[in-house]
Amino acid sequence: MQPDIRAQQMEHTRPGSDQSPRLIRGVLRWVRVISTALGWFGVAGALVMVLFIVVDVIARNLFGLSFLLTIDFTTYWLMPVVALCPLAAAQFRGEHISVSALTARLGARGRRAVRRSVLCLMLIVVVLLGWSAWDIAIDKMRAGESGLSATWLPIWPARFVVAAALTAWALSLFACIFEADADEASTHAATPGATS
Repeated sequence: MQPDIRAQQMEHTRPGSDQSPRLIRGVLRWVRVISTALGWFGVAGALVMVLFIVVDVIARNLFGLSFLLTIDFTTYWLMPVVALCPLAAAQFRGEHISVSALTARLGARGRRAVRRSVLCLMLIVVVLLGWSAWDIAIDKMRAGESGLSATWLPIWPARFVVAAALTAWALSLFACIFEADADEASTHAATPGATS
């Protein structure tokens, strides 16, 4: 009877099993939710940017008016939202550009190793970028950075959007690495006679 209990305990602690720790699954779920929300935030930013630009162009051509706010607001506030916020969601959905010509001739194990290596390298780069972005955001907040043409417009809060988007991307990369390891472990465990 004792060996059966030991086998069940081993099954519950295996990383790829369906009984993986609830905390880790919960964290992965929240990272996915945050990434998706940031993706939709990026979509909303694109719509607002289009609206600002269209209104500015119409006002300039029909009435000879140009809004100073448009350039600074779209450049410093909306572009970071549009460019960076959807990156974490794209990571989860596998929508980043990939070149399979280099890995097409590899076997399944080789492709998994290359994928994991690329994800780890990306994680290192994105963590370094995020770290730098947080440092810059704090410095710009202390300096009270404002727009060039609309000097009354504070633009330092947008620096925190950049830092948060890069942090979410780093978390999604970490989650993808963890999920890839869990998938490999469960595939390995499900394959009879599989060896490492």
